[in-house]
Amino acid sequence: MVVLGEYLAYSDFTVENGEDFSTTSAGIAAGYLYQLTNDWQLMGGILPVHHRSSLGERRKDYWQVMGGALARYTRNDRLWWLFGVVFDDSEFGTTWLPYIGASLIINQAWSVSAILPWPQVIYAPSKDWFVSAGASYSGSSWAVNSSTGAVGLNLSGFDFGVGGARRLSGALWMEAKAGMGGLRGLSINDGDIAGPAIDVSSSPFISISLTLRPSFSD
Repeated sequence: MVVLGEYLAYSDFTVENGEDFSTTSAGIAAGYLYQLTNDWQLMGGILPVHHRSSLGERRKDYWQVMGGALARYTRNDRLWWLFGVVFDDSEFGTTWLPYIGASLIINQAWSVSAILPWPQVIYAPSKDWFVSAGASYSGSSWAVNSSTGAVGLNLSGFDFGVGGARRLSGALWMEAKAGMGGLRGLSINDGDIAGPAIDVSSSPFISISLTLRPSFSD
């Protein structure tokens, strides 16, 4: 199976005693899945992302490429494991990381998904709606020019919250979530040198989305 997808993110920043700015990131993802045996599935993917900021003459567009190779092992009808290696590459450096995750169906209503970056516990009393509690990754990346060269910045964090989803029709679902964004930090990279992380204040969040879930189509 060949899978194609897209990624688009826009963030608007208000800076005290400084210049307000916005960032935009867009990318096209491609993945390949191969069923090796009844229990083993191999998969690989790549996501090139283009980042742009509105910081006047100091702005600098740049490319970031993320991807990885993973294997999924189905232990039984209730438990499967996912493990492999992922990478993140840009002109500010390259990072390789091991990856491991799992998904467990406890019973007909309860399930636990330990898949980064969106671990969650799900309760589905019927096939038409469910509620969940967990975390999801959020952040923005941008770069600026300076007299010494390009400087990359990355604002990262996790959103912790609860939510619910309701089937609208077939595979189309509406979801709503609310919670608090925490564990936030701002890291600075200048070439191969990584600066210290700067703590950023937490803030509440709310989201409403439409989601296609083909596996939940009936």
